[in-house]
Amino acid sequence: MPQVESCRPELWPCDPAITLADMELEVIRAVLDTIEWYRRRVAKILGIGERTLYRRVRR
Repeated sequence: MPQVESCRPELWPCDPAITLADMELEVIRAVLDTIEWYRRRVAKILGIGERTLYRRVRR
């Protein structure tokens, strides 16, 4: 399974204006890009269901 290098905390800005939902979406998109949008594997890596992943990306 590939490592998700872009999810290291030091790479994420500490901007108080960023909401938790925005941060979550950034992490999801980083993992999706790393895994080339293979949703089943991304959901497993993130520990969420595929439908949950779909809903969170869709909003």
